[in-house]
Amino acid sequence: MSTILANGANVLRATLSFPRVGVWHATVDIDADAADAFVGRVEIDAGDAGVFVGTTPPNGVNVFVGRVRARVIGGAAGFGTICEPKFYRSMVASTVLRDVLDLGGEELSGTATGIDSVLPFWTRPEASVGEAFEELVASLGLSWRVLDDGTVWVGEETWPEAQLSADALVLEENPAERTAVLSDGEKLRPGQTYEGKHVGRVEIAISPQASRTTAWFQESDADGDPVRVALTKIVRQMTRTIDFLAAYPARVVKQNDDGTLELKLKSERMPAMSKIPIRYGIPGIRAKVKPGGFVNVEFEHGDPSMPCATVWDRESVSELTVKADKVIIDAADVDVQKGRPLARVGDMVQVISTAPGTPAIGQIMTGNNMHRG
Repeated sequence: MSTILANGANVLRATLSFPRVGVWHATVDIDADAADAFVGRVEIDAGDAGVFVGTTPPNGVNVFVGRVRARVIGGAAGFGTICEPKFYRSMVASTVLRDVLDLGGEELSGTATGIDSVLPFWTRPEASVGEAFEELVASLGLSWRVLDDGTVWVGEETWPEAQLSADALVLEENPAERTAVLSDGEKLRPGQTYEGKHVGRVEIAISPQASRTTAWFQESDADGDPVRVALTKIVRQMTRTIDFLAAYPARVVKQNDDGTLELKLKSERMPAMSKIPIRYGIPGIRAKVKPGGFVNVEFEHGDPSMPCATVWDRESVSELTVKADKVIIDAADVDVQKGRPLARVGDMVQVISTAPGTPAIGQIMTGNNMHRG
């Protein structure tokens, strides 16, 4: 190995850990007099292993006797930034992804793929950049990780063959734990294939004298670091339950000509929404909803791309239309138009007339579009 530098300072030792999904991080040891090198953006030049661009987080530098140990996070270390709620309609997925990454100072890689689909709707609640970003990536059925250069890759795993040097050699192998330790394996990365096995996680320990690469293999795309997989499932399940399996009261700003609604949600964690369809629950029902009225917003299947308005309070509806081949009302009394009674075919009715000889009581013999109960 040659000299390793971090922002120009000589590195005594560095350990870099790369997950298949997520952000890589590094622990770097340097001389104490070079502590000022680890402020903000850090570029680690590890020679044959590559160049790594990351950021030292607050309180990420610890000074020991004669030595500094710094923690570097791949990219801008912005995935913990809290982003405000926002609603998108008819937006390309790549635009939504860049939008949330920009809030954390992160950059989408030019090699990202599978992100050109148009999202009819997308709802981003108040959340961390990492949560909002991972929610959308998961809905697209894709993977993501921070690359060596600090940019964020998104795409479907293709598992290309690892291109290692001819000197790469397996030093240790543990089939039961699906791990292998290599010399000269600095170019190995998650998402690659090595000797017929999918690489799920990589850790590289490097110094100016030598390097040692440990690889964890996985059996499928969903496999990998078991702790991360379990935590990711728990976090995703909890956040989806909180955010997208609940009903949110919303005030109607206006109703569009196509019947959809412009809404302002009461919850500050949720954005205002546009062109939201109404789900009536009964076929053939249509309603005119008053501005200022209230409805509930729900997400079909708990999916942030499928918002809809459901129930509303009685005072919110100004007009109700029922469209069907036949409407049957089975009731003893029916009042319409603010309490005026409705008579049926066959009912006896009182007739008010000033014409001589007109009977005072009569019977309704025929009617249009009515069914006798």
